[in-house]
Amino acid sequence: MSEEPSEALAKWAENQRALARALDLTIEEWLEILDAASHRTTGITAAAIGAAMARGMGMAIARGLDTRALGRRARKLIDPTPPRVKNPVLKEAVRRARDGIETGPGAARLRARRDSITTPVRGEGSIGDSVRVGTPDAPGEDS
Repeated sequence: MSEEPSEALAKWAENQRALARALDLTIEEWLEILDAASHRTTGITAAAIGAAMARGMGMAIARGLDTRALGRRARKLIDPTPPRVKNPVLKEAVRRARDGIETGPGAARLRARRDSITTPVRGEGSIGDSVRVGTPDAPGEDS
């Protein structure tokens, strides 16, 4: 499946990610549930037959149904490029930032690629005449 998924498949994957969030599950937890479901063929077969009948297709679709291949395909569609971090909280934050779910400054910072962190450069000259004025925490210069 090296080609780009169709619009319907992309929408399905988006809906699966939204469903995981609605159930308060991480994408990884949701994928584990789908993997477990792919090993129990009864439910998937019934769902496939129901979907085929709704589209006017016959029940012959069940003959060529490979539930484990469907599970692998679902995993690739839902999470095509899983993050390479170990911490589950960071992993989910990276996924959500990548998906554009959150649009705040935190998500933008997660998505941003920075070469290096720079520090401000201080000027060489005087910062002004106010350095000569005494304050309670700095004596200033005596004139």
